[in-house]
Formats: sequence, structure tokens, C-alpha cells
Amino acid sequence: MGIRTKQVNSLIFYLLILIISIPDISAQQNIRIDSIILTGNYKTKPYIILREITFKAGDTLDPAILEAKVEQSRENLLNIPLFNFVETVIDQDTTSMENAVVRFIFTERWYIWPYPIVEVADRNFNAWWRAKNMNRLNFGGYLLVENFRGRLERLKLLAKWGFDQKFQAEYYRPYLNKSRTIGLLLQGEFMGNHEVAASTNHENDVIFVKSDNNWIRTYLSFYNAIVYRPVIHNSHELGIGWSLNTSEDTLTQFNQELWPNKTEQYLSIRYQFKHDKRDYRHYPLNGRYLDFSLATYIPVQASRRKIEYTEAEFNARFYRPIYTGWWLSGGLYGRLNSANPASYYLMQGLGNSRYFVRGYEYYLIDGQKTFLAKSNVTFALIKPIERQLPYVHNPRFGRIHYAVYLRGFVDAGIMHNDLETLLSRLSNKWLIGYGLGCDLVTYYDKVLRVEYSFNQMGESGIFIHFTTSI
Repeated sequence: MGIRTKQVNSLIFYLLILIISIPDISAQQNIRIDSIILTGNYKTKPYIILREITFKAGDTLDPAILEAKVEQSRENLLNIPLFNFVETVIDQDTTSMENAVVRFIFTERWYIWPYPIVEVADRNFNAWWRAKNMNRLNFGGYLLVENFRGRLERLKLLAKWGFDQKFQAEYYRPYLNKSRTIGLLLQGEFMGNHEVAASTNHENDVIFVKSDNNWIRTYLSFYNAIVYRPVIHNSHELGIGWSLNTSEDTLTQFNQELWPNKTEQYLSIRYQFKHDKRDYRHYPLNGRYLDFSLATYIPVQASRRKIEYTEAEFNARFYRPIYTGWWLSGGLYGRLNSANPASYYLMQGLGNSRYFVRGYEYYLIDGQKTFLAKSNVTFALIKPIERQLPYVHNPRFGRIHYAVYLRGFVDAGIMHNDLETLLSRLSNKWLIGYGLGCDLVTYYDKVLRVEYSFNQMGESGIFIHFTTSI
């Protein structure tokens, strides 16, 4: 019995020695990053690029993890408005295969854009096209300088005339500190109008008030914000602003509930949290997005009565592949305004900006509580293709990419309204729209959407948009 026990113990001992002596295959397969090499960034400072890369020289990573981090870093770099193309190469040491150099090759954009302005003054292109009123056009100039000084800074200068007179300046500096987590945003704006969207009627059409002799409304505002971005995909913005709104008698007499003051000043405080992890934010197919904002407007001065106004807003969107060449996306949007009737120019109805039920682009529904849900099923009709334009040798313009997608969509939304003066046939009821669309996506973040939409009122039509739908 004792001899057999000794034999078993000896066997266990030799097995342990054998196991310990087996080389750690997984450790041998890990890759150490010797260096990160950047090429093609002729203007962009290296530290701007390295801020978006999710690994650093000296890291030791599993090959699959390294590949995923390289791809994530490429997406991060494409989502800052600096590059048309970002290519990556992992060069491994041919002798040991344990060391590697990661290369990023960039095609920078053209950063200085003096745009002539010819734009519609309505809520969207489709609302303007319905009336085709040439007097409701704006003309002017717009200077955009991206990547100012090679540091991702942005400078905007705008001057336009026509239906609206507007002068605007904006400066954004993403990094103020050495750890590159704190940025600064400065904005200033002046606007004067001869014609103003003063309310909506029972049919949800916009009612305009006009004065041919002078500006019926002027608006002056300044806004400063600190932007805190501790990690790549999360950011916080805390800002303070001041605004002065002046309205003529023609406007205040039109509706004193919606235009209570000839003159009013507001001090505004705004906070926004944003989480953005999309593969390409201008036309995402994979990832998620979330934001939440809270703003309060504190009256400093008013000619008749002071009204404090608060609003909260949230967005949640997701994007995911469901099959080769097919994607599913959805979004939820909500907005809650304070119950106190505030001046009409502070309100945001369902139908403003990008927040509308598709099929109802012609209508504006005013109220205090907004909810909107959107869904898309997208198919790649033409997968992303790269081409070199003939006779255009500058890579910033000559090398292009484009893709074409087909979409089916369904939207649902509701605007709850408690103000009798804003009650309409579309307020306080669920709206549903659906249809098919075709999207062209190309370089410099350009998107053209053509949709054929239907709504619950039996209406249908073709609508054109220039941003992604969700």
C-alpha cells in the first residue's frame, strides 16, 4: 500500500513538472507595440491624433485586441473633421512576431472654406419648396476654418442678408490643459428680421408677421462654455449665455401671450452630457449615441413681465448590423418645456430642425412636451467605393469615396400642448409616418437623402434632406 502511494505521488510530481515546463503559448502570442508612426498629417499636430488613439507605444496586447483597438482608433480619427481617409498597417517583426509598429496614413482635408450662402429661411427645404417664395432666401458669405493652427480649433465667421440678416462668430479650442481634457467654446450672434414666424394656426401652418420699413425683431446673444472630455467617447458642456430680444409693436400686438415683451434680457445656464460611440457620426451604421441637456433662462430685464423658462432634452440612438449589407437603427427623442408661457422664439415645436415625423415635414406642431421615435432598416445598394477623379491631382479633392443606401422607415411622435392659443389639429395626438428612402453619402461628410413618405392624413410626397435621418 505504501509503495503504491509513493508511485502515485511520484506520478503527480512529474505531471506538475511537465505542466510547469510547458511554455505559455498565449503570452508568446501577445504583441508589444514598439512605436506608432504617423504619416500624411502635414498640418495636424501629432498630439491631436494621439489623443484619439486607444493604445500607446509600449503596450502589450493580444493580437485580436490590438486589431480591434486599431480599428476603433481609425473610427475615432475619422469622426473628427480633419481627414478624408485614415488607413492603418500593423508591421510585425518577422523574426520574433512579438514586436510591431503601428502605422497611421492620413489624407488630410482642405480646411479653409469660404462659402457663398444661398439658403432658405424656412424650417426646412421642403417647407420652402412648397411655397417657392424667392423672397424667403438668404444670401451672404461664410468662412469656416477647420483645424486652425493644426490643433483641431474651429473658427466660423458668417454674414448674410435677405430674408434674415445675421452676423455670427464662433471659436472652439478643444484643449486648454496638458492632459487635453478641457476645451473652450465662444459664440456671438446678431440677427435682424423684417418677417418673423410668430405662431402657428389650427392647420399647423406657420403664421408670419411682416414689416417692410424696419426690422420687426432683433436678437443679440453671447455664449461661453467649458467642454470637459475625460475619455474619448464622453463629454460634458457647461455654458453661460446672455441674450437681448427686441420686438416691435406689430409683433407684440399680434399675440401678447406668445410675445409678451417688447424688450427682454435673459441669462442662460446650460449643461449637456454626450456619449458618442458611432462608427461614422455623419452616417452611422454601427454604434450608439446618447445626450441629455438641461437649460434654464433667467429673466434679467423685461418691458412687461419677467418669465423664467426651463427646458430638458434627451436623445438616444442605436445602430447595428443585422445581416451582411443590412443594418437596423432606431432613435428616441424627448423634450420637456416649463409650463409657463414663454416668448415664442424660445419654443421648439415638433417639425423644427431634424426633429419631425417623416411625412409631416410641411407642418409645425407647437407645445410643451415632445416625444419622437424613429426606426430604419438600411440596405447597402452600393457599398463604399473609392475613386480617383481624373485631372484632379490634389489628394484632398481628387480622391473621393461614396456609397448609396436604400432605407425603409417608420416614425411615431406626439406633441402635448396645454396652451389654448397653440391648439391645433395635430397637437395632443400620435402621428405616424413611413416610407422608403435613398441616401447618397460621400466625402467631406456630405449626405443627400431622398424619401417618399406617407402620413396618417392620406398625404404622400417626395422630401429631400441633407443630414442623416437618425
